Amino acid sequence: MLGFGLLATIQPLFLYWARCVELFSGDQSTNSNSTINATELCARLSKNNTLQDIVERDISTWSIYMSLGSHIPTLITAPLLGAWADSSGGRKKPLIISIIGFTLHGIMQVVATFTYKTQSVYIWLFLSGVLSGCCGGFMTMFATCFTIVTDDSRNDLTHGPLNSNIPVRVGIATALHMFSSTMGGVLASIITSLYLDERSYILASSCGTLFMLGSLLYAILFVRETHQPNVALLEKSDDGHQSTRVCELCVKFCAGIGEKCTSFIRVLVEKRESWTRLCLNLSLFFVFVEVLSEPKSLLLLIVKRPPFEWSDSEWTNYSIIRGCTYAVGMIVWPVLIARTNWLGKDSILIIGGVFSAAVISILLAFAQDNTILYLCAGLAVFFGASSPGFRTFLPRLVRPEETARLMTAFGVVISLCPIVSSLIFNTIFNATLNVWPGLIFLIAGILMVAVSAGQCFVHLLMRPLWKEKSSAGFEPLVNEE
Repeated sequence: MLGFGLLATIQPLFLYWARCVELFSGDQSTNSNSTINATELCARLSKNNTLQDIVERDISTWSIYMSLGSHIPTLITAPLLGAWADSSGGRKKPLIISIIGFTLHGIMQVVATFTYKTQSVYIWLFLSGVLSGCCGGFMTMFATCFTIVTDDSRNDLTHGPLNSNIPVRVGIATALHMFSSTMGGVLASIITSLYLDERSYILASSCGTLFMLGSLLYAILFVRETHQPNVALLEKSDDGHQSTRVCELCVKFCAGIGEKCTSFIRVLVEKRESWTRLCLNLSLFFVFVEVLSEPKSLLLLIVKRPPFEWSDSEWTNYSIIRGCTYAVGMIVWPVLIARTNWLGKDSILIIGGVFSAAVISILLAFAQDNTILYLCAGLAVFFGASSPGFRTFLPRLVRPEETARLMTAFGVVISLCPIVSSLIFNTIFNATLNVWPGLIFLIAGILMVAVSAGQCFVHLLMRPLWKEKSSAGFEPLVNEE
């Protein structure tokens, strides 16, 4: 995750710089040394509102297409890998495939940093998104990691009504993921402070790619398999003669894909105890709306504008602070709530965390100075409660052998969010850029309030079942057979 954090932090900064240089290198007003003059212009872009509007509209518009290029392949491959992980594939192989995709993503980003003066940066960044998406995308890597943690925690889930090991363990795992990403931001801050030109982006992208290669080697050598498939089912699926005819092999392949997609959908539509099925699907919808309502990439465009006029270094420092407080919340709140006897502890984490996110978004909408921005970064400690809440609440609603498919559904929902978010919020941002750029955060805050209220409704629906299962609400919601 260190490599991912470094690449994720540096890419929007590099894109901002590269597009500025590319847009104004051919400007007739820049004499013979057009690239040099464009570089100087981009270094002080915040002083020219007209040119800054051109760059930001260009980025917000093309970000829609890059989002489509990376997330549409993810929507196709992630369900297949998730279903495979629950059957014969296990957890380790899909994890390795997804890390390979992000390693290729890093390589493409390095190429972009070397060639942006002669080729459009969008070509390489679009290609990097497609390659990572074809390997399952970040959501497959993310979902598989947490499925492994959930597999290890399944035994703890049944050890008593007051046991809260899963929320704490998943909270720690989520926080480690966040801390690693934050440390990537720290490295990005250090590197961008060393150089004020493209060398910082070349060095940061190269380091991020090397870290992803290290993650790939670690996954191959040290990650253990936590899922043992049903041998009887596998043997049954292998019965019959093995035809070598190409057409029959193609039919079998297509039938296998159809079966995996069907099994993926079956997890969501299967009848379950009481209101569990409804609550499962509502919670996935709430995940979609919550992630949809976090237009993080547009926050960078806003803080680059007056009255903030942030440098790359200040943006990375802000990202580090926000990441640290968010990660602290992921650990602290599950630990504290584990000491209580409340029903539906993980649901309470979701309600409180999402409501805090709503407050943060509304404050960002009206922010006019750095004080409010850093206050929002501090409030992220409360927002951090929602992440482990969702990741423990959802697996309780399904059987152990359905966990990977559920986490894949979780990943697919999150993969849809950037596509829909860019179509909605980027369009609104372009329309209100000269009037109220922060309007997108007010809309996001209103959506977050709706999610928090919706989770309260889910909490009320599940409460009778929690009372029946356990006085503390931490018994599994389905029978493990």
